Amino acid sequence: MASVCEDKEYSQWWESYTLTDVTGRRQQSIAIKGGGLLLDLMAGTVPEKIRAEKAEDEAQGENQTEKIERFTVLEGLRKYAKGHVLLQGGPGSGKSTAMKRLLLEEAKRSQEGQFLDELAAGKATVEQESLKIPVLVELRYYDDDESLQQLIESALKRYGLKLNDGDLEQWLVQGQLLLLLDGVNELPSGQARKDLRRFRRQYEKTTPMVFTTRKLGEGGDLGIVKKLTMQPLSESQMQDFVQAYLPGQGQAMLAQLGSRLREFGAVPLLLWMLCFVYASNQQQIPANLGTFFRRFTRLYDNNLKQNVPDENTSKPLLPEVLQELAFRMMVGRDPKEALVTISRSEAEAIIRSVVCQEFGEQGSLAQAKLWLEDLLKYHLIQLGSTDSIQFRHQLIQEYYAAEKLLEQLPDFSDEVLKWEYLNYLKWTEPLALMAGLVSEEDNALRLVRLALEVDYELGARVAGAILEEWQPHAIKLVTDAVTSEDLKNYLLGVTQSTSALSDLLSALEHYDLSLSRIVAVDALGKIGDASAIPGLLSALQHDASPNVRYDGYPHFRHIVGNALGKIGCASAVAHLLNVLKHDDDKDVRRSAAGALGEIGDGSAVSDLLSAFRHDSNQYVRSSAADALGKIGDASAVSDLLSVLQHDDSSFRSSAADALGKIGDASAVSDLLSVLQHDDDTYVRRSAVEALGKIGDE
Repeated sequence: MASVCEDKEYSQWWESYTLTDVTGRRQQSIAIKGGGLLLDLMAGTVPEKIRAEKAEDEAQGENQTEKIERFTVLEGLRKYAKGHVLLQGGPGSGKSTAMKRLLLEEAKRSQEGQFLDELAAGKATVEQESLKIPVLVELRYYDDDESLQQLIESALKRYGLKLNDGDLEQWLVQGQLLLLLDGVNELPSGQARKDLRRFRRQYEKTTPMVFTTRKLGEGGDLGIVKKLTMQPLSESQMQDFVQAYLPGQGQAMLAQLGSRLREFGAVPLLLWMLCFVYASNQQQIPANLGTFFRRFTRLYDNNLKQNVPDENTSKPLLPEVLQELAFRMMVGRDPKEALVTISRSEAEAIIRSVVCQEFGEQGSLAQAKLWLEDLLKYHLIQLGSTDSIQFRHQLIQEYYAAEKLLEQLPDFSDEVLKWEYLNYLKWTEPLALMAGLVSEEDNALRLVRLALEVDYELGARVAGAILEEWQPHAIKLVTDAVTSEDLKNYLLGVTQSTSALSDLLSALEHYDLSLSRIVAVDALGKIGDASAIPGLLSALQHDASPNVRYDGYPHFRHIVGNALGKIGCASAVAHLLNVLKHDDDKDVRRSAAGALGEIGDGSAVSDLLSAFRHDSNQYVRSSAADALGKIGDASAVSDLLSVLQHDDSSFRSSAADALGKIGDASAVSDLLSVLQHDDDTYVRRSAVEALGKIGDE
């Protein structure tokens, strides 16, 4: 595995790795490395079904939703890889970078396994079966003319591993590989997905596999039971990033954004782009994501084109070429399938069509080749590993396709727009981006109306994407489209529009604990506007039936606590602390601890430590420890170190986890002692992981 670890590309990933490991801690010192900020992101399990939590709860007649576990992304992937796990996330949320980080760390781990055994003096042995050869397979390069095995072989050979006939099959059967299969939604055809599904089932019992896909992406879940979903950045993480990336300007940018920070910064890629735009755009915040992408690409375009010679005829037409490339790739070869890679010859043919439009039939293939080279040198496309052409991120491709859609929008009939674009999943992101660029209210509302006729959720998404001044009318279209109060509140959450707040807050005033009320609370959390906090706190204080569950859902106050955590406003801290200390329901206390961790206010450290030490429920204690790690306050370190000597192994394990998230080097000595002397496997494993996190600081 030395060839993988020593490869320059992976070294760069390690050095400049930003934004995609997982949520969690506020770091004591935040460094910009390789142009980015080191952040941890979180992943959470996707519940399979509503079921009884435990036998003792069943005996008491208490049914709950399945427990949602939260981990750092790498922790979650490692935990479930053996039985196959699917990581879902929105565009730009960090799925692919997390896979690349996992590749590197697992390669290093394979090399260091023997050292860890020696370090643990026989007590902290690393199970032999956990040491695998990690292989990253980018599914965008899958070719229907070759098998998945051939794609895996190519990846192995690229890093210097020599394969004889039959080696790969033997390794798959013996479980010697860890397969990281990135981009299920980027597979080029339905046949490719069938082949992948068949391959997975063939080696399900022998070879651990990790898959990534977009939420709402083509390809489905491949029959994988265990799913993780990327969690958005916490409010504190977004703020830390902005202030570190823009010293001297960050506070002003945050003040200008207000509650809109979540709209632009919930995923790592967009947060970085936002800082770039703000710093380069006279400290102005774009109106929405569509105008945001337009501004970003124009700024990026201008910066890059400065290096293009003035005499180069491609210079003024680069944006048009990119739009045509992106649109043709989105159209693809099948109505359901977009292309994320194309061959050089296909790219040259598309570019030539633009050349001919500009210069007539004298436009030559030679010119197209030169223009393509300009794009590869100076713009947002690049060569893939198979010499194919791709945009540097799928979101960039979707934005340029949105601009091309916008150009054609006046010529589309309602039927064409509905059945050739709104009707297909692959156009969701381009359509949402285009919605923010529509400059006429009638056209914007037409788009919302047609989207609602095709799919309610798509219509809600588009309604929240158009210019803010038209959103009240769009929200009315959404609420008029459905009669069910439950569905209506859910769709209002999908809009993520502040124009939906009044309807949702009104729903909280009905104290019958109906499902629609619960859905309204969740929707307020998704919108994330601090103006909802008084209404949420009032609902908590006047809840007429605090101990009643609705159709298997947890307590209402538990749901509200989660929403307050998502909003992440410090004004809710006092109430959450009161709930943590005094509420009789363990789930409500656990939720309060989680919300305090998301808010990240250091004033909660003392009470969280008390809950960690004294709460009667282990899940509350674990949630409190997790919150302490997220807040990242070094003042908690000494108390957590003392807990490493606790008689209860669950206390020791949680304390080690929290110390790793805080990242204070003063904990290293005590954690090494735990690694060498603790007699509990899980505690030692927590110590190893904590030492690894501190070592990365």
